[in-house]
Amino acid sequence: MDWLDLSFLFLGLGATVVSFIVAGKKGRSRTLWTVLSLFFGIIPLIVLLLLSNKSDGASAGQAVARSPGTTSTSKSGSLSARVRWVDRSEDIETGHYIVELKGTHLLVEGHGFAIRNFLLDVTDPSDHMPVIALLDWQQADDSVMFVDVTELGYAAPGEYLSMAPWAPVGLSIFPEMTKSSHSGRRRLAANLSLVTDTGDEFWSTTVLFDADLPVPGYVEDREHERVDDGLIVRMAVAVAAAAGDIDEAELQIISEWSQARIAYLDKDDAERSERAAALNGALKRSVADATSGSLDLGATITRFLTEGSVGGRVEAIELSLAVMRVDGVADQGEMALINRLAKQFEVDQSWFSGSRDKSISGLTTGSDTASDYMTLLGIDPKADQATIRRELNEQYDRWASRAVSLSDPERRREAEQMIDTIARARLELLNS
Repeated sequence: MDWLDLSFLFLGLGATVVSFIVAGKKGRSRTLWTVLSLFFGIIPLIVLLLLSNKSDGASAGQAVARSPGTTSTSKSGSLSARVRWVDRSEDIETGHYIVELKGTHLLVEGHGFAIRNFLLDVTDPSDHMPVIALLDWQQADDSVMFVDVTELGYAAPGEYLSMAPWAPVGLSIFPEMTKSSHSGRRRLAANLSLVTDTGDEFWSTTVLFDADLPVPGYVEDREHERVDDGLIVRMAVAVAAAAGDIDEAELQIISEWSQARIAYLDKDDAERSERAAALNGALKRSVADATSGSLDLGATITRFLTEGSVGGRVEAIELSLAVMRVDGVADQGEMALINRLAKQFEVDQSWFSGSRDKSISGLTTGSDTASDYMTLLGIDPKADQATIRRELNEQYDRWASRAVSLSDPERRREAEQMIDTIARARLELLNS
């Protein structure tokens, strides 16, 4: 019941009281007051009953916000809830959904209370899927599921929660920080409830709204992983073959990566055995193709760019660096191929530089030619003298800083070796 319902109630009661006061009047005057009391008393009461029935029916209703800029509303008891899209707010620059309440509700005496928002993906009415929060403060205590609990206060005896008009509660819902089974247009259910500090629920409702989720879903992630598996293995074998023969240590690194790749799956899970067989098959085929000279690296890169994931490309480079490192030599052919992959995969160059630095630390170059040094240090072969000098200075400063700050003697020794390598590269590339 809201303020409009109360207005009808008091109007009806007031008119009824007046009708009783004048009940003693006679004749035409009494007839007039009777008609007035019926008009202002009974008819408003009938309207009130109709409104109440409509409100009760709305408690089970679930309006849907179908696109940004629209609002979804649901009513349960004396509280209404809605999910509304806003392009920006006072302290948030990006578009997001906000949850709002309106109305009143009696609180549980002597307890703290909070609003809880539990999201589900109900795009398929017959198969509701959990929604994952990428922000840890919107996750459940024991999982990554979206369960936002925001404390609202403490209830004194007889105290009501009063929201008028519409008041925001809880945290905003950011589409780019929300992950469902699939990306794109999804129908989400905000399961809202008021709970005490002991977890008891004393009010609840559900609001449906449509959201465009840009983050690939976890079902899509599984599909991408299967595609990535074989491509990553093929890339690692190509790097191993770039130095000539593929040795057992390099194959062992790839096999260990394959086992770790599926370690999160339960041992009895059929998917684990299927992916293990697929990874082993990919390794055997890739080695056979590399040995026969039929491993088409260009086609593999193209497929990675069109079908693989960004995360898969990063994994491919990390595994390739591990393969390159295993024999203790920074081979020019292997490093040249890894540098090519990093460029064509368009990975973050600062990340790649850091990963490459860690991988080549402590390795020998195999030879001391200008080409070897440029490949090892990731310098463009077409760079002019000024660019080469700047690159060498930056790398020298970076490694010198590490040599001073590292407490691990082994890692400090590796940093000092890199400083020596850069000094020899300066002599070879700049004659200085």
